Amino acid sequence: MKKYGRVILAILMAVGLVLTAAACGGNNSSSGNSAAGTYKLSVDVEKAPDDQKAMVQAMAGMLDVTMELKSNGTVRFDMALNAMGESSSDTVEGTWKQEGNKVTVSGTQLEKTSSSLQTDGEMELRDGKLYFVITDDNGSAIDTDYMFFVKQ
Repeated sequence: MKKYGRVILAILMAVGLVLTAAACGGNNSSSGNSAAGTYKLSVDVEKAPDDQKAMVQAMAGMLDVTMELKSNGTVRFDMALNAMGESSSDTVEGTWKQEGNKVTVSGTQLEKTSSSLQTDGEMELRDGKLYFVITDDNGSAIDTDYMFFVKQ
């Protein structure tokens, strides 16, 4: 079951982070509103699309993610998954930068395995929260306002 939990964690991390990884910057913020700090992943199930509410609610109950945007330009994700009576956790590190209200995360590596996990992406800093910026294959924005990081 531990292997199964690790597989689920890897899938959730890959899907959740790759599809929703967002960027907010560090030292390059022209507004002086640095995104540096510690954030917890938060989910507002009621704002999720109707066809995704059940999945989003299940994920919210199983996944615990903390993201630390350090002032030196490094980022650390601490992720824990509790599903089917099993628990697993991993830490992913990389870099981040900020330009205005846009934060970009890149270059992560799983610490507990030799596998790389790509979490490059962008976030938008709004009202003290980091919202994922995702587009579809046509370049149209996908509404992800139901999943965001809240500064602690």
